[in-house]
Amino acid sequence: MADKQNTELPFDKLERCFHEPARLAALSLLVNSSEGISYSDLRSQLNLTYGNLERHMKVLSAAGMIEITKINDQGRPKSIAKMSMNGRNNFLRYLENLEKILKTAQGKLAETKESNPEVSGETNAALA
Repeated sequence: MADKQNTELPFDKLERCFHEPARLAALSLLVNSSEGISYSDLRSQLNLTYGNLERHMKVLSAAGMIEITKINDQGRPKSIAKMSMNGRNNFLRYLENLEKILKTAQGKLAETKESNPEVSGETNAALA
């Protein structure tokens, strides 16, 4: 039975470097930006400190998921984060696997509701 669950739920295919809320949020912004996003824009959109953002960007950069470019903008240094092609492919695969997990969980929840209507009321109350 445990083997069947492992094949149904591709947990082993989830990229650990993506599965952290701040990094997931940052990548969700970067995946739609072909030119990249400055650290200052990422910081404000994600509500992170510079140090916290820098730490997450280093993890993603070390994993080859993003590219960081440092430019000179009117005499001031500016860091731009851009998703690498490898990062984009891996992130989209991560989202597909996460979607499979969520769909399976929704199916299990639906089965529980059908077999025991009292549980579905408790589940809905807990989710509210």
